[in-house]
Amino acid sequence: MSGAAVLALLLGILVLSERFAAAERRIGSAPAQTVEASDPLRALLLLGGLVVLCVVAALHLTRHRATVLRSSRKAERLLRALSETGPGREPLKAFEHLARGLACALECRWAMIARLNGDAGTLRTLGFWDTDHLTAARTCEVSGSAAESVLSSAGPCCYEKDVDTLFPGDHFLREIGANAYIGHPLHDPSGETIGLLCAAHDKPLSVSEETSALLGIYARRAEAELSRLIATEKLQASEATHRSVLDSLTDGVVTFDRQLRIRAVNPAAERLFGWPPGELIGREILDLLPPAIRSTERELMRWDFALTEGDLTHRPTREVMGYRCDGTTFPVEITVSGYQIGQELFLTAIVRDRSVQRKMEVEVRRLARESQR
Repeated sequence: MSGAAVLALLLGILVLSERFAAAERRIGSAPAQTVEASDPLRALLLLGGLVVLCVVAALHLTRHRATVLRSSRKAERLLRALSETGPGREPLKAFEHLARGLACALECRWAMIARLNGDAGTLRTLGFWDTDHLTAARTCEVSGSAAESVLSSAGPCCYEKDVDTLFPGDHFLREIGANAYIGHPLHDPSGETIGLLCAAHDKPLSVSEETSALLGIYARRAEAELSRLIATEKLQASEATHRSVLDSLTDGVVTFDRQLRIRAVNPAAERLFGWPPGELIGREILDLLPPAIRSTERELMRWDFALTEGDLTHRPTREVMGYRCDGTTFPVEITVSGYQIGQELFLTAIVRDRSVQRKMEVEVRRLARESQR
């Protein structure tokens, strides 16, 4: 109940009490007809008291309803903003929606999610909401800024007013004209600091428990998205390194699954068997062997998979005949090893052309025979 409503109620009770006390004093010394005449006055006073109470109650209910309605609308905006940043959205779009949703939820002019660069001396914005629009990515200095205090903390930092005075070296906040600032560090699953989420306003802010809770909710979502982005980048870098290593090998490398379908092949193997780039993916590994031995080799490869389930080390190197795309054959040396991803097994065959070695061996034997004559 508001202060004005309580004051009105107290005044009404005091007035009624005083009137009843005065009436009772008069009644005690008055004749019977006077007592009867005072009954309408008492009824009028009671009616007035009830009216006052009803007015106070109506005012309280009206204001309570308005407060509930505002809270409901704010919760609806928050839920809508959070739903727009759910998993599956493109990472950069998710950061933009998070920044916009945070500004809306906290009723601030500016909000941003920023990533800590590798040198830890600068931040790069991933999503920056300015008043009513998203702005282009920018780089901010960490040293001497409010962000530096956030990054070094374990939880939220709040500066309700005069943040520009507290951090005179924060050129970013001075540039936008911020007066209040709240921020939360972002960590990856290992606990390493990877960025921050913050909001700022050009007027003082009152930071309540609800505000801190909202900041924490958005920080968890931002942490999940930023950790996913970093993991994806690391995976792509690892795959690029792996691919460059395979591409640089002179030996052919062919990876196939339990159904003997080729899943990966390097350029050396494609050149070795005379296939155009990408054409071997999805074909059977047996297509690289002469038709006459495919049945036997199918059983041998199934046996290789059975052995691999208990031992992922390589099988002994063996020689077979390879089968080129144009139908010609040539001797190859194959070394097979296995690896497992989840519940799925794969075999990788390293293939080396033995044609030159065979010719050299034949020539060596010929020369040995001639020397014995």
